[in-house]
Amino acid sequence: MKKVSGYFFLFQFLLISHACNSESKQISEQNNPSKKENLDRFGNFQGWPERAKMRRVGESFIEEVKTVQQDHEGNTWILRRSTAEDSNGFSKHFIEKFNPQGVLILSLQEPSGTHFNAFTIHPSGELTIAETRKIDTTEEYGKIFHIWFKRLKHDGTLITEVPLRDAGSDEEQLYYMFDWDKKYSDIVSVETIPHVVDSEDKIRTYATNEELLSSVGEEAIFLAYTHSVKLYRLKKDLQIAWNKQVMPHHNLILMGHLEAKLAVDETGNAYVAFPSIYEQIKAWKTHFKKNMDGLDIPKGILIVELNTAGELQNYRLFHQENPLSVAGFFVQNDVITLGATLKVLGKLAKHNNTHERDLLFFRAQFSTGEFYVHKIIDIQRDDYAHDFKIDGHGNGIFVGSNNFVQVDSGSFVEYGQGFALFVDKEGNKLDYVSLPGPRHTRINSFDFRKSQSERSGIVFGGRYDAPITHTADEDKSLNYQKGLLGVLE
Repeated sequence: MKKVSGYFFLFQFLLISHACNSESKQISEQNNPSKKENLDRFGNFQGWPERAKMRRVGESFIEEVKTVQQDHEGNTWILRRSTAEDSNGFSKHFIEKFNPQGVLILSLQEPSGTHFNAFTIHPSGELTIAETRKIDTTEEYGKIFHIWFKRLKHDGTLITEVPLRDAGSDEEQLYYMFDWDKKYSDIVSVETIPHVVDSEDKIRTYATNEELLSSVGEEAIFLAYTHSVKLYRLKKDLQIAWNKQVMPHHNLILMGHLEAKLAVDETGNAYVAFPSIYEQIKAWKTHFKKNMDGLDIPKGILIVELNTAGELQNYRLFHQENPLSVAGFFVQNDVITLGATLKVLGKLAKHNNTHERDLLFFRAQFSTGEFYVHKIIDIQRDDYAHDFKIDGHGNGIFVGSNNFVQVDSGSFVEYGQGFALFVDKEGNKLDYVSLPGPRHTRINSFDFRKSQSERSGIVFGGRYDAPITHTADEDKSLNYQKGLLGVLE
């Protein structure tokens, strides 16, 4: 990596210092690469325990590690978002590979007009990537994209690529309308919307989708907003084995935005978990003609199961007040282990600050809905989990951001720190690691480190030295943030 003289940055800083207040000067200095930051491999970081190491990833104005996965050789692959200061908010995405010491050994940049959205690693070491590609169009409303899949070797060499083709059925185009202004609204009307495909049955989308990929051996499952939210099983050659709509269209769902997580059990059955409000569940059970007895106002976390042929096998609503997001979940021997974030209403009694975000851990029998463990965990002020996994012993690991303050209006008003929380099968704390940094820190994703085929701590990614809601109201130069990749032993 090219090194830039510290004197050059000091000179730049002195030239602009007369135009900045003292806080801006301090933060601007922190944004410059320096010897205090680890720019080429893992190292210690101020405020972190000795067992935690990190390196800065990327050097653009805005950087963030979105996804982290380990391959069978102990290398770490990431999906990184990078935005230049003069890019008008348009980001580039990279899929990158780092060795166990945190040294970058491969970087794949998306081609012009293409957006990397998700990737997964197979036991062979090959990768499947989901991306959207802009197409030439005279459409009145924005840019149009097609969804494509790529299969790569472990060195980044292309094996094959195919577009996603799915004409969709008439039933999948039903659109359920609710009254925006009424709480617990019934269905106002049901409409039929046009098929969003071209003459070759390629999906047409107006935005870069949030998409999820998970390997199933050398095959994969893919979740995306196409004909509403659909699940696809991809064969090794990326052809579709089957597809199934798992959430119908309705006017309270955000197009292209997935509030869902994927899991696969030991038999190969696939599961999708949605944090669901009353109206979403109403649309789901009406569309799929299913009952959810015993709940006057159904809401909570809806989990649907599809068998290896793509047929709806089972479903279960785990009632929960005010779920915000599912961080992750796992299914084994009919037992669900899930980590999520809840909004606990009325917990505080301050002006514009009456609720708090806390963590949820539960284990339950999927076939009956019986809870074995149901525990709400409060660490420090607002706690938000962005990823959750279980280890080989059934213990849970949460990562995310906490000790911040987000008020009722939605604004973040105090910076937070990254964290990793380890709990046992009963939800009791085993270990907790605080990962503070300048300004705001957030951990988005993690995976278990592999050393000689044994798990040895975790590797994680996210962002640090980041702004919050009003950081840059008076000085847009403070909108920068840095990407991080870290390890915890």
